[in-house]
Amino acid sequence: MKIWLFVCLVTTLAHTSQAVAASPAMGELTLDKQVTLSEQTMLDEQTMLNEQTLAAALSDQKTRPFSGVVVIAQGERILFSYAHGASTPIILNSRFLIGSLSKQITAVLTLQQAQAAALRLNASLADYDLSLSEPWLKQVRVGKLLNHTSGVTRPGAPLKFQPGDSFAYSNYGYEILGELIERVSGRSYRELATKLFERCGMTESVVPEANNAIYPDGLAQGYSEDEQGGLAAADIKGSFQHAPSSGVVSTAMDLVRWNQCLHEGVALAPEWYGKMTQASATRSHRWGELGYGYGVQVSRQGPREYSHSGYVPGYISTLSYFPERKISLVVLENVSWSVRDMGRVFHHHDQVRSLLMQALQASPATVATQERQ
Repeated sequence: MKIWLFVCLVTTLAHTSQAVAASPAMGELTLDKQVTLSEQTMLDEQTMLNEQTLAAALSDQKTRPFSGVVVIAQGERILFSYAHGASTPIILNSRFLIGSLSKQITAVLTLQQAQAAALRLNASLADYDLSLSEPWLKQVRVGKLLNHTSGVTRPGAPLKFQPGDSFAYSNYGYEILGELIERVSGRSYRELATKLFERCGMTESVVPEANNAIYPDGLAQGYSEDEQGGLAAADIKGSFQHAPSSGVVSTAMDLVRWNQCLHEGVALAPEWYGKMTQASATRSHRWGELGYGYGVQVSRQGPREYSHSGYVPGYISTLSYFPERKISLVVLENVSWSVRDMGRVFHHHDQVRSLLMQALQASPATVATQERQ
């Protein structure tokens, strides 16, 4: 009798690679693929998902080309991986700016300080010695920054609404949280994040120095799409100055480890993890109406899913976790496509997620293994 996993997108970890074309002009895409896949994917006896289906979704250039890394994993075991470079080679271990996925890290660091009683989620910002002079400090509670219901929009601007009345995504709110945890801990955001990365086994994740002109080793060159549809090297130094909201650098496999660390009880005590993943707000999204906790989206349809996405100059990202199956989906790209059409921006991310969701929904969520005679 053999026990075999209900999901197996990959049974071999041997990489197959191809390289086509060389020395492309700026804006041209060169194929440099690394694909780890097997003959087929089986979720149950009726539902098959082969490598051609996944690879075809990523290779389809009708909407726009894919340039980056995809990893699907169960635990830390890679089930499927795919790498495709634009202008410069990209491999599975390439580093990327992860954009707003950084907010999950900031949320955990904030909750760790709350867990240690160094701050209170229901305290107002005026209770802390911040460098801010905003007139609304007494009105805004720490917890409202975490779930984007504070009404805070940008420096010097009035509140968009009374705290708690609505949802308004705010990078500035997370920058404030970054300063807050530095104040109450007496340590820099970079130090706190580095300690968290060590705890999670995230050896390739870094918070670059804010004013450092040197890019981290292995960072994929980022490109931005211009108004004419061409690609130009993105100026990413500004992102390094906004680590709490969008400036962390990581890899696909480190984000798999992050999912395990966050969702399997390492990063936070159960009480605080529950607060983080409880949908305390609602946001409109291209996937439909989503719940929003503290730095995490909570899907309200289909299999339970915790997720987030990111967009900064030169990079876009998607991270999902399906707790019943302990499955992670990571998509990182080094091209930020025009924001005029966000469906196009995240086209391949959404395609792969959709294929995975269909496969997960095809078999009972409670089945983790299946016996075979």
